[in-house]
Amino acid sequence: SYSNSRYYQACPRAFYYRQDARSELVTAGSGRSHSGSFVSTGALIGAIVHQCISAQLETWRDGNPTSMQEAESMAAELLEEILASDSQTIATGQPIDRESMLGTARKHLRRVFRVIWPQIRGHQYIMHEETVSFEVDGHTIWVRPDLCTRDPDGNLTVIDWKTTSSDPFDRESIQLLVYGLWAYHAYEPDLSRIEVQLAHTADGNLESFPFGECEYQKIREVIDQETTYWATHDAPADYPPKPEGAMCEACSYLDECEAGQEILSE
Repeated sequence: SYSNSRYYQACPRAFYYRQDARSELVTAGSGRSHSGSFVSTGALIGAIVHQCISAQLETWRDGNPTSMQEAESMAAELLEEILASDSQTIATGQPIDRESMLGTARKHLRRVFRVIWPQIRGHQYIMHEETVSFEVDGHTIWVRPDLCTRDPDGNLTVIDWKTTSSDPFDRESIQLLVYGLWAYHAYEPDLSRIEVQLAHTADGNLESFPFGECEYQKIREVIDQETTYWATHDAPADYPPKPEGAMCEACSYLDECEAGQEILSE
């Protein structure tokens, strides 16, 4: 899956811990640590915004109009539900300001429905938030696209919602390439008709990326190299850490990593 490559490229040791059967795995894209906590208030807000958008996409899929107001009401309900649960706290110990967090979530949703949605609602719905797999050179790849559509010109579009400006573990180029490869195998054999987009809910920017022959070959090579290495190397020493302040601080496996603890203590 993209999340495996994401961890491996950012920090091989984090990838190793994530794959270790003795560790509880992080749910891809959940923003939670393996203890069940959200790694930051931003991750919590991002999870809420994603759920609210997904609910409205279900409404759109069923042929009904979307509602920004319903999305905002759902955000308030989800926030209260999450904060009321003892198992769903903020891992970093950041202070919790309900009104500020809800206000931020509402701002994201308003940008989605006022700025981004008008550019999408004329598309043909295909799927959203569904975990699917496909085969590439004998390797099984898993993806969970936020939204897949066809635009009025017949181009296949894969849209990924981005609620944060940056994530230390994100390698967006790889994620986009994996989505493009999936689109090619699942829906569109013409590479020139595939487009991957990042929908930035923080500022309403819809950023487009083409998926051509060069990108197609690149991601196939990455998949083959990484999966072959993972299948033949299973010792911690095969996955050296890449300690870096912001990344280590956000890492779900910091309590298991001496290198990360050391750099944060300096």
